[in-house]
Amino acid sequence: MFFVTRLKKNAKVKLLDKRRGRKAQEVLQNRRIMLGNTPAPPRMVCCHDSATGRDYRFVTNADHLDARTIADLYRE
Repeated sequence: MFFVTRLKKNAKVKLLDKRRGRKAQEVLQNRRIMLGNTPAPPRMVCCHDSATGRDYRFVTNADHLDARTIADLYRE
């Protein structure tokens, strides 16, 4: 079971390592983070929505999906 949710603007995160591989054009960042006292570091995906001109930050534990899919899942 996995989750995808939006990260609040005021969330305090510690950036860890970047994920390897090519990223889609709208993907700004794809990396692991430390978020509070979570036992396993989640993944943060930052994307730019060209339709609205806004940047979004998503948090997920789905390591098996690419960053573009994470953004698409949240849109659904």
